[in-house]
Amino acid sequence: MVPCRAFSLSRMVSLTVLAIATLVACGGGGEASNTVTFVPDVSITPPDTSPNIKVADLVTNVATPVYTGAYAQEKAAVFNLLNEDRAKCGFGKLAQNTKIDTAAQGHATYQAINSDVVHIQNPNLPGFTGVSFGERFTAAGYSFSSGGEGINALLWGPGAAGNSTNNAVSITELAATHSLKFLYASIYHLSGVMSLSRDIGIGIDSKLTTVGGTLNMKPLVINRGIPSGSTAQAIGDKGIATFPCAGITGLHPIFGSELPDPFPAVNRDITPYGHPVYVMSGVGTTLALTSGSITLHGGAAVPTTTLTAENDPENKLQSYQVFLVPTTRLADNSTYDVVLEGTSSGLVGTENPQGHWSRSFSFTTATLQSE
Repeated sequence: MVPCRAFSLSRMVSLTVLAIATLVACGGGGEASNTVTFVPDVSITPPDTSPNIKVADLVTNVATPVYTGAYAQEKAAVFNLLNEDRAKCGFGKLAQNTKIDTAAQGHATYQAINSDVVHIQNPNLPGFTGVSFGERFTAAGYSFSSGGEGINALLWGPGAAGNSTNNAVSITELAATHSLKFLYASIYHLSGVMSLSRDIGIGIDSKLTTVGGTLNMKPLVINRGIPSGSTAQAIGDKGIATFPCAGITGLHPIFGSELPDPFPAVNRDITPYGHPVYVMSGVGTTLALTSGSITLHGGAAVPTTTLTAENDPENKLQSYQVFLVPTTRLADNSTYDVVLEGTSSGLVGTENPQGHWSRSFSFTTATLQSE
């Protein structure tokens, strides 16, 4: 086995992020959890948790985005992939908002300048645009009733030498869509990028830094919001949406570290889990998963656990959110068949007194460094 060493983030991140300690962690099998630095997904009056926000129809069409400057093509790729996946799975599309773009880009640049992966900016540091994402929204001129921010950062460069066999960091630069897929391979960050917002802003930047060798830091910031006076989106597909769903391909096979940690008793740097399956019903409903399986196509079922509002250690999940999570790493470049059954109070009616629902679909994985 090629020797594995851990890159300390202590030179790069503030104390709010040091709970994750290292970017790369190696266990008995030499398996690294992921290539991403997560910070907690944050929100203000989230559109899918507030009982006071009305819900409108699912958004199926948005204008083609226009990005200019550095990383314009990568921003468009992130926008298109996220909206394609949201539309396939019944979460509705998000519209580009140039004001949120300004806020997101400003925060990406702040992190790159200061080698700091955080939600909260320090007004005494260069690149300051607002302490919280809400302040950055306001400074950019975006009036909103709710919003959120998801961040992750990739490290790449010569300092990755000796770790590439673990797919933990990359010697060459990876596209921002690779970073987006790490947000997918999580719990709280996935529910964030699949929230019922209406607008999106994307920021990407990079900076050469030094952590255990020469590395580049590349933060991706995805801001989301509902403009003042508007409403959240509805859930499609007859009141149930899942991610992944039929037609989703190229997912990361590993769910590793996430902050906050939905499974704090499990060291997933040593024993990574597999890509979660997210199920959501309508706002204010009560969702139950009565049975669920994830099976390697033509092979064996994968052991799983279920995370709900009742057993979520961070108390972030709502009554209409359920995750079915593989408790082992999924195989690279493989197809998995998912079968789900449950009930939702939003589906109860004369013809369906129990509110029963079922879903079956397949998705595919890639390798950790696939685009």
